[in-house]
This record gives sequence, structure tokens and C-alpha cells, in this order.
Amino acid sequence: MVQNNPVTCAHRPAYQPKTRLHAQRPDVPHHFKARSAIRGVSTHRDRRLSLRPRLRWSYASIHMDAGHWRRIVGEFTAGRLAAEMNQIAARVELQAQLFPQGIPRLWCPAVTHFSSPHTPDASRIAAHLNWLAPGVLGLLVPGSTGEGWQMTDAEIQRVLSIVLDIAEPLGMKVLAGVLKPELPETLRCLDSLGGLLDHPACVGITICPIRGAGHSQTKLRDSLATVLAQGFPTAIYQLPQVTQNELSGETIASLAAEFSNFILFKDTSGEDRVALGSQDLCKVFLVRGSEQNGYARWLRPAGGPYDGFLLSSANALARQLSDMIGLLDRGEDIAAESLSACISRVVQGAFGLVAPLSMGNPFANANKLLDHCMAHGRTADRQPPPMLISGECLPSSLLGPAMSLLQAEGWLPEHGYCDRR
Repeated sequence: MVQNNPVTCAHRPAYQPKTRLHAQRPDVPHHFKARSAIRGVSTHRDRRLSLRPRLRWSYASIHMDAGHWRRIVGEFTAGRLAAEMNQIAARVELQAQLFPQGIPRLWCPAVTHFSSPHTPDASRIAAHLNWLAPGVLGLLVPGSTGEGWQMTDAEIQRVLSIVLDIAEPLGMKVLAGVLKPELPETLRCLDSLGGLLDHPACVGITICPIRGAGHSQTKLRDSLATVLAQGFPTAIYQLPQVTQNELSGETIASLAAEFSNFILFKDTSGEDRVALGSQDLCKVFLVRGSEQNGYARWLRPAGGPYDGFLLSSANALARQLSDMIGLLDRGEDIAAESLSACISRVVQGAFGLVAPLSMGNPFANANKLLDHCMAHGRTADRQPPPMLISGECLPSSLLGPAMSLLQAEGWLPEHGYCDRR
């Protein structure tokens, strides 16, 4: 179990890491003997005589064998059930230590603001996080929206160090994004983060499966298990738009059954097969990352399968998303669904604006546009447009249409959060 400091990532859950689900486990009964030891079965030592076992059947031996196997199955099932209960208890305890006020139900993969190519703008990041803090208490940094896939290990360290120091006094919890296409790169990046994972605001890491459309579920699982075996509290991120593959419910369930430090699962696929499946995920916290098919109906208070959201749209619409969750908690489903529809119109409109762009990625581009409008209000189209990690700026011609999307819902402020500083 994690001890002492409840928000220190360096502590490890109290379990013995295993790289294979079928590795030797203490809960497996020791009744599985060689064939020759099973009652009623004898085998020829001389393979020249026969390759098939000689069976000496009687009613009594059949009856006794059936009873014997019933006991074996019963003990094995009880052992597995006890092991799963232990894993659930360990996971729940770890989650409670990391999140004493409960796991936030609204997370934001924060955009990264740049002052020049590959150089984070610390003051602009601070303004954004201070504005987000009333509605968002969980951050993923850097995620896809934060252009984490394009960052070197040193750049990830830099933006994390900025965000962690800002997040701590705001009461925000941060999952460190370790988004790499291959396992060796993931492990190298994880090792490079060093003391940053001990920061009081850091509650763990976020990883994706290795990239590649041809990988089997076994290979995807084994690569994730290797990272989970490092012992850090870990969120797994389903992102087929980038990884070109999709984890099955069975794969996620098997990882949940083995690793109590697997605390959160994010699905951005838009298919929601894991959350909608029948597998027992052993209290892994489920968050939806897709911006498709609405919002309100996916949360548990509305009868949905998810515990919360981790949404790129929270960069600009945190207050609206938080209000929607509050409406659901109060049982005001109709009002929540109406607000959900408004959010969808703005978000889908923004993604439509950036769809023709060849620069950046749609998650970053759409939300940098909306965030820019919230930062500068009615003067947004007179400010320099947002910069991407490459140093390219989004076309200024998109600022007016983005403002119109927010204006249509009455959400474009007179003065943006940057202008009020």
C-alpha cells in the first residue's frame, strides 16, 4: 500500500509485479498434478507401446474424480475472488490517498502556450490555469491537446515543472503525460522525469499503448504491464486516432485485475466499447475523452457508464461542463441535456474550423482557438493568434468564426481572462 505522503508518486502499491497474468500466483491452489497423478489415469512410460493413457474406469472412481474436481474448482474460484477483492481494496485505498477529496470528475488536458518555438510561456500558462481552477481540479500535462506527442523528454520536463508549481497552490492534481509511440521511449521518458513525479501536485502518469495497427492484444497488454510494473499510479489512455489500435475490454480488465496502481482509464475512441462492455474493471475510474455524441448522457447520474470526463474542450468550456455535471447531480437531466447540446455545437463547430489545417493536431488547434477567445473576449480577433509548438500560428482568419461560435451561445466574454489581470 502507499504510505506516508498520499500524493507522492514515488511510493509503490504493495503488490508483487508480474509481467504475465498467468505467472505463478499465491492464490492458485496446488491441486493441479501431472496426468499420471490423477485418480484413474495411468500412462505408459514406454512411448513405443502407446501414446494414449490407459484408463481404468469404475463408477466409484468417476464419482470420486467429479467430487475432487468440484473441490478444486471451488478453491480456485474462491482464491481468484479473494485476489480480486484484495486488488479492489488496494486500488480504492490508493485512489483515496491520492485524492482525499475524491477523484475529480472533470479533467482537462491543458493546452500548452508558447512564446516562441518549443518554449512554453509560463505567464500565459499561469493565467489559463488560474482561470480554470474553479471548475477543473485535474490536469493531464502534456496530453495530445498539449502537443505532448511532439515534445522531447526535455520539453516535457520543462512544461511539467511550470505546471506543477502553478497547480499546487490552486489545489489541482496533475497526471504527467508520458505519450510515446514505443515502449523503450516510454521507459526512457519516465526515467527522465525523476523528481518531478515526487512533486506534491503530481498524482501519477498517463500512458498510451504502443503505436501500430498490427499489434495483438497480448503485445499491447504486455507493453502496458511493463510500465505498470514500475509501480507509479497510472492512467491508461485509449487514443486510436494516434496509436492506430484499440484496447479491448478483456485487456483492460486483465490489467485491472493484476495491477492496483492502474487507477484511471480514459477512452477517446468514440466507440466506448470498454465502458459499455460487461467486464469487471475492479473500480478503475472511467473518464470519457471523446467530444462526439454529446456529454450529459455518458455520466453515471444520467445512467451512463462513465465516472467523469477528461475533455480537451475543458480548456475553454470548463464552467459550462462543470455546471452540466452539477445539474445531473441535482437530477435536472433535461437542463443538463440542453446545456450539453450547447457545448456540442460550439465544440463541433471549432473542430470543423480547424479540420482543413495541415499543421498541429485537431485537439490542440480547436481548443487553442476557443481558449484564445476566452482569454481576450471581444478583442480576440485583434490579438496575435495562438502559437503551436513548431512556432507556426493558427490562421488569424479563424478567430472571427471562433468568436461567433461562442457569441451564439452567449459565452463570449466582454473582457477575457488575460485582459482582467
